[in-house]
Amino acid sequence: MKSLSADDQLFLIQTLHGNLAGIMQDASHLRDLLVICPDGNPSPDWIALTEKYSDRICLGSDLVARFERMGPELQRYDVFLDQLSETARTNLCWNTAEKLYGGNIGRVKARPALSVPEWKMI
Repeated sequence: MKSLSADDQLFLIQTLHGNLAGIMQDASHLRDLLVICPDGNPSPDWIALTEKYSDRICLGSDLVARFERMGPELQRYDVFLDQLSETARTNLCWNTAEKLYGGNIGRVKARPALSVPEWKMI
């Protein structure tokens, strides 16, 4: 399967966000960063897109049970994040993920711990 060019990916993401009000995006792949910052610097078009839809985009790490690498993994986005407004940066790093993944915080009631029955020896 052929990969989309950087311009085609930008067009696709712009089209999806422009036409689907409820769509959310998790930018968590190194591939995403290579498209957003093709020469090591953020593309102005991606900055504009991210500013416009920052309430629907979040950053992720794709780390599963390897959280000791989280700092270095997320630092690769610094050059991109430094170009965004404070609002967009906060949305990407926190608010959107909380909206997307934390919807049940405070709504789900904790259940009391179950007691372990005593076992009788036969």
